[in-house]
Amino acid sequence: MKVIIVGAGIGGLSTALYLRKKGEEVTVIEKLDQPGGRARSFSHEEFSFDMGPSWYLMPEVFEKFFHEVGEEPPQITKVNPLFSLYTGKLNVLERSEEFHDDFSQFKDFESYLEDTQFMYSLAMEKFLFKEMKFSDFLDPAIISNLKRFPIFTSLDSFNRRYFSDDFILKALGFSSVFLGGSPFNTPAVYAMVNYAIYGKGV
Repeated sequence: MKVIIVGAGIGGLSTALYLRKKGEEVTVIEKLDQPGGRARSFSHEEFSFDMGPSWYLMPEVFEKFFHEVGEEPPQITKVNPLFSLYTGKLNVLERSEEFHDDFSQFKDFESYLEDTQFMYSLAMEKFLFKEMKFSDFLDPAIISNLKRFPIFTSLDSFNRRYFSDDFILKALGFSSVFLGGSPFNTPAVYAMVNYAIYGKGV
């Protein structure tokens, strides 16, 4: 069978590789002069910009994909510090701090990571590699762990169970931008992204 895929973004390229693995003849059409879609980069003079996602969140997903299409996953180099956070008002820096992979200076961070790891692992097992339906949230493993897998509260409310410091709340709330939201309207279950960041070092 001959297949034409429109768009050489992550979705188009990965679909093409899956189909090629099955022996199909695949042609990928792209309107831009380079592949990658939102994951491409753009350069102008001495400046370079990521045009979209630039974080290797949930490495297990990428590793599964590469293995399924018969490729080796890319070599990943961990960096330390993980990132730097600056807070304040326009032109006024209030506080800045580097986040390393040791969080002992933050009280209750270990218990936070334990609970977000639980969310992360449960989501990987129950949701990630399937088409989700509302009935999936009625799974006994979800219902019996609503305190540790909260689906009825916000990310900010969840984070405040552990921390009151405004700076650390900002550090744990900014992961909501991956969903185009804010910590005040993003479901708490997305705290699992913080496990990927702080627990797995992405």
